[in-house]
Amino acid sequence: MLAATDVDAAILLAERGRQFTEIEELFNFYYQAGMKIKSDKTSDLEKDFERCSLKIAQTFLKAVSAGDSKKVMEMAKAMEFLKKRDASDADPYRKRILMLREIATTKGAKWPIRLLAKIIGWHHVKTDDGLSQLRRICKELNFPITPEKIFKSHLQGK
Repeated sequence: MLAATDVDAAILLAERGRQFTEIEELFNFYYQAGMKIKSDKTSDLEKDFERCSLKIAQTFLKAVSAGDSKKVMEMAKAMEFLKKRDASDADPYRKRILMLREIATTKGAKWPIRLLAKIIGWHHVKTDDGLSQLRRICKELNFPITPEKIFKSHLQGK
């Protein structure tokens, strides 16, 4: 399970909606770094951006020289995908749960499901079925939840 082993990769997966290919990773870095450099002239990304640009050019020229139309099409599809990528592909709830899990784990805390639902903006807070769906996601992501009764008695000092 990715969420249990590599939190950063799991957060990226939740943010992106799917795993990126090597070419998509390359173009994604190129676009992100390029925007950062344009907006922040003091950015330290320029060397990495130049290396990435060179790698893209080399990959393309190597594919053209080898007559590898699949690689050229893969590069074109990656550019098109990143240009049109839709935020609806992402899973913002999983991303928020994973980030909060790191905080909860660091502090050794357990959270009641309703509090977590409120914090992440869970869309089905009013139904038990919606909360059971959230509980399943929490179990899958190893998020430490506590029963409501225990949390309330802890707040009341019992």
